[in-house]
Amino acid sequence: MTLDSISIGNRIEITLKRDEGLKTFASLVEKVDSDKKEVLAYMPISYGKLIKLPMTEKYVVVFFTEKGMFKFDCVVVEYLSEGEFHFMKLKIINDGLKVQRREYFRFNCLLPVKFEKIEKNE
Repeated sequence: MTLDSISIGNRIEITLKRDEGLKTFASLVEKVDSDKKEVLAYMPISYGKLIKLPMTEKYVVVFFTEKGMFKFDCVVVEYLSEGEFHFMKLKIINDGLKVQRREYFRFNCLLPVKFEKIEKNE
């Protein structure tokens, strides 16, 4: 899986890799560099305060795109500021996978059906 499906404005959720059930932070994608495997995203905000994620940890990031949900492992490599906007640069460290939310697979099946039209008087 490549980063080609990810575009500006896609919603993301970031969780700590060693404890994925702990806390999830939401953010948005600002820029994608597929060649370097880097994503620039807004820093998460919680209760009106910027959350600076430790750069020493590994994270799981889920991208919500038009083609579905994609999950990657990443690390935060840099923090940037442009005026009032604060960003974090995420370095993708694996190939990722498509997230399937269904618990069951879809089974394509066509069955022949017979039907008749019933009139009001019948």
